[in-house]
Amino acid sequence: MAKTKIGSNAQFTGGGLSLSTIGDHCYAYSGSMSVAPNTETTGLSFNTGKGYIKGKFIFGMDDHAMTVNTQLEFDIFFNGVKVYTRAEEWFTDEGRKNSATLVIPITLIIPPLTLVEWKVEHTDGNNIETHMTMTGRLYDA
Repeated sequence: MAKTKIGSNAQFTGGGLSLSTIGDHCYAYSGSMSVAPNTETTGLSFNTGKGYIKGKFIFGMDDHAMTVNTQLEFDIFFNGVKVYTRAEEWFTDEGRKNSATLVIPITLIIPPLTLVEWKVEHTDGNNIETHMTMTGRLYDA
């Protein structure tokens, strides 16, 4: 399992792709990411161990003036298989911008020995700021 094991006196040091554990809990935080238009960007990527995880995934997008007919899609993969997808669209009148703040939670059971990847892509004309979080509880196999 590609994870960072930390003790009770450990400090949070920032976002990254990996999974961290504290006792029977785990977390992964992407930190703020600037995502370019029409570019699939990986926010989280980690391998699980021999137990399974009940994890809550939260995708957030900072307040942003969306351009006309912007589409946003994020996907969660287990061992390369897409297990969840969410697509959002903003339709606006030509020449008018629509401001959007987005927070989307989803809870999934993650099987043992699984590569978890979370990716995002959008069609807005500008970079958008996003962040991904997964918090969960570890269960022994």
